[in-house]
Amino acid sequence: LNLHSRDAVEKAFVEMKESVSRLASPEGFEGVTVQPMISLKGFEIILGSSLDPQLGPVVLFGMGGSLVEVFKDSALGLPPLNANLAAKMLESTKIYTALKGV
Repeated sequence: LNLHSRDAVEKAFVEMKESVSRLASPEGFEGVTVQPMISLKGFEIILGSSLDPQLGPVVLFGMGGSLVEVFKDSALGLPPLNANLAAKMLESTKIYTALKGV
């Protein structure tokens, strides 16, 4: 985030590659996708998935940004999620109210 030059992007790439190689393995690094950063006023959300050893695939949605660990406003869902289950997951978070425009 907030990389304002080609050199800064290249440096961040090298740091990520070295970190993944050190913490996982060199084979664990499959590359990156670089996108321009937009500067819109709005909300940051977190959306992710992981493979839980006991539950299998898990989907995460919630308030993102620098305070994600402070507010702990997130919901977990177990795939497959249909539209109704996904909506209920989103609606269970506080950020959902803000996203609706309130």
